[in-house]
Amino acid sequence: EETNFCDLLWSDPIEESGKFKSPRGLGILFGPEVTKNFLEKNKLKCLIRSHQLPEDQHGAQILHDGQCITVFSASNYCGDSDNYGAVLLFETKAGKFDCTIHEHYAPPLDALRNLSDPSKWGELGRELVQQAELEQLQLEREVERMSWAIIDKKPELVAAFVQKSKCDVMEVKQWQKVCAAVIGEDFPWSTAVDVWRIKDDAGKISLHNFFNAFRVELADDKLNAFKCKAIVEVYESILNTDMNLKDMLAHFDLNGDGSVDIKELKSTLQRFDLDLTEHQLSGFVKSIFQDRDQMNVKDFLSHFTAVYKAAVQVLGGKTYTQPWMSEAFDVIGRLIFRSPLFPKAKGAAKAEKIFSSWDESSDGLLQLEELQKGLQQLPGMDSATVNGQVLDPDMIMECLKYVDESNDGTVNYLEFLSAFFVDASHERSGDVLAEQILTLFYRHRDVIRSACKQADGGGTATIA
Repeated sequence: EETNFCDLLWSDPIEESGKFKSPRGLGILFGPEVTKNFLEKNKLKCLIRSHQLPEDQHGAQILHDGQCITVFSASNYCGDSDNYGAVLLFETKAGKFDCTIHEHYAPPLDALRNLSDPSKWGELGRELVQQAELEQLQLEREVERMSWAIIDKKPELVAAFVQKSKCDVMEVKQWQKVCAAVIGEDFPWSTAVDVWRIKDDAGKISLHNFFNAFRVELADDKLNAFKCKAIVEVYESILNTDMNLKDMLAHFDLNGDGSVDIKELKSTLQRFDLDLTEHQLSGFVKSIFQDRDQMNVKDFLSHFTAVYKAAVQVLGGKTYTQPWMSEAFDVIGRLIFRSPLFPKAKGAAKAEKIFSSWDESSDGLLQLEELQKGLQQLPGMDSATVNGQVLDPDMIMECLKYVDESNDGTVNYLEFLSAFFVDASHERSGDVLAEQILTLFYRHRDVIRSACKQADGGGTATIA
């Protein structure tokens, strides 16, 4: 009997099906099928219960497809909960039994103590509700203005954060300080942290997650091809330097500690003629690292290659001199990375070890003959087929000549990775470069719109 009363008093409805132990320590949590079965068994239409403050701070909550209604009449519960209360009004309309929810708001205890006429508490409650609604509306408008300001100033904001910190996470006060310096001190940055829910359990802000929440994108993915062109141009600009392995690693790992961090990568990319603004470069570098502070230099090159290959595929894939080459590179890549060579090494580490082991001249580059010899010694290469045809030495050499984009008879480490590295990861570095350009368009949208209208002399809504 005591258990039944506890269940009636303390059990709470949930949207998930089933019955579960309640965190209250008494009663249970019950799903929609429990409500349905109870109503059918007892020939009832609706379950109305209380003793639980709705999560959205309103006085009532409808659950289980309208079959379960929670009503909580105590507004401003315990004097400081700032919640609405409600009552249900039952009446017959057009021959049908119906109920409506009527909410009310009780002023906080401090406000009631200062009320000279106790009978005016309802009027005071309505005034406070109107004031709260007005303040909420003003906050929503202010936060929306802040959102647009972040998008408008995002390139400068990214650059400022990159300059301030190597890490992805940042203390809230430091984040507020940077935002205020770049965008403006008049915005309520401390309030925005709570509204946007960008603070983690440790009380810090992930810059990657923060920037990912504010993006300018094109609605049609087909129009986003230029983002992939950007990443391809960046990668191939580095590829065409034709550096040996040692120089390539040292080119990115400036301090020789075996890793690449944000500042090192930015400094390295600035040496190339990439035709990127300072802000576009900062955004691109940040996107490569995402929520990491640094990467092993070999992992970085493999990661960068995966981004490049994904971009190439979006643009339609490579154009090969022979129709069978695309399949041949896939076959060779799988044989390399699934081979028993260096069994303890994986991914980037395996790629570097295989490359170095085939470099018999130790010059950091693979002569085409060295690469062909290494490939032909791979287990399974002698029986590898492409379009039903055995992949013979002449076909392999033709593939390698295609890999040698500089036509100097050697293959550098990036050429090796771009041809054979197998990685299923998909990153959004190209998206970031595209977003930098779109942000520029957005910032100057009024000027661009006016210029386009002026150029469209015929009023066709199109320009060449």
